[in-house]
Amino acid sequence: MNIGFYTGASGLVAYQSDMNVVGNNIANSNTPGYKPDTDTFEDLLHYKMYVNNTSQPLQGTGTRNVMTGMKMEQGALQHTKSDLDYALLGDGFFAVDNNGTPAYTRCGAFEAANDGTGTYYLADQAGHFVLNAQGGRIPLERDPTVGVFHDVSQQIGVFRFPNPESLTQLSDNLYAENTASGQPEVANTEIRNGYLEQSGTKLVEEMSNLIMAQRGYQLSARVLQANNEVEDVINNLRS
Repeated sequence: MNIGFYTGASGLVAYQSDMNVVGNNIANSNTPGYKPDTDTFEDLLHYKMYVNNTSQPLQGTGTRNVMTGMKMEQGALQHTKSDLDYALLGDGFFAVDNNGTPAYTRCGAFEAANDGTGTYYLADQAGHFVLNAQGGRIPLERDPTVGVFHDVSQQIGVFRFPNPESLTQLSDNLYAENTASGQPEVANTEIRNGYLEQSGTKLVEEMSNLIMAQRGYQLSARVLQANNEVEDVINNLRS
């Protein structure tokens, strides 16, 4: 086994994963409540690898991604003055009905959704109904004097997890619980009406991460190229 090939190939895979994560963070730099992802890597030198069903393990080499988790830092609050915008100041997530299963989000850019009977409920921009602490919908009432909806902060359910960094990422800026994240618990987190939590993406930091990932990818590609050239020299000597 040529260790150099495995080292270079594993580096390409790892740095490509890192670039994908950084690119997604940059793309969501303006998404309210977005929590940036971060990759965690480890080297494989202390692992034994079994290749092609061989009985004798080979020495591990290179690196691999072991986890992609969220950076759970409080984002800055932006005053939007919208009657249906809500922001969390502290730990926790809003809950929405995702086809009968609760999903969780930090994005409080909500809207009024009609359930077909003329009653309006609080919902996210994808049409998922926002849930209260008991898992029910939150009805909306409009103030006829000023034409805006009443503040329903006290009705909105907020849930926290033992390990929120491990939540499973879904589409539409939603997350789902799993074994690693633990089960949700009702949280007494402050909710501010008329505000949105801004994205947690720090563009300067992400651009720096992108440059490092690109350089790592290029170096890994050079490792493969150098090993290929060495193999060519060896083969020519044998012929």
